[in-house]
Amino acid sequence: MSPAVNIKLSPLPVIEQRTREAMGKDRLLSFAPVVGLTGESFDRRVLQNLEGLLNHLRFNAKALADAEPEPSLKQIDTTANNKLDELYKRVLDMLREKYYINTGERKVANK
Repeated sequence: MSPAVNIKLSPLPVIEQRTREAMGKDRLLSFAPVVGLTGESFDRRVLQNLEGLLNHLRFNAKALADAEPEPSLKQIDTTANNKLDELYKRVLDMLREKYYINTGERKVANK
């Protein structure tokens, strides 16, 4: 039986592969002890990375659930999508609470 998704494919152009590799290395440096971010900057960066990761994963799980013909596997994908959606919303709430400011709302509230 062959897998439904072939993860050994490398469909991205070489330039895109190099770009993503360089971005990954740069991101790792921001987390590295001594030379990386610390304190609130570090916390914000981690939450921003989690937001992006969870957003990607929740849509991936939804796409898998929508395409899965086997009911038991569809349920696993749907459960994963629901949990990832919940985690994504929690991370967004943390970012909004501490780091994001909607200046439009503040201006209205101050009038």
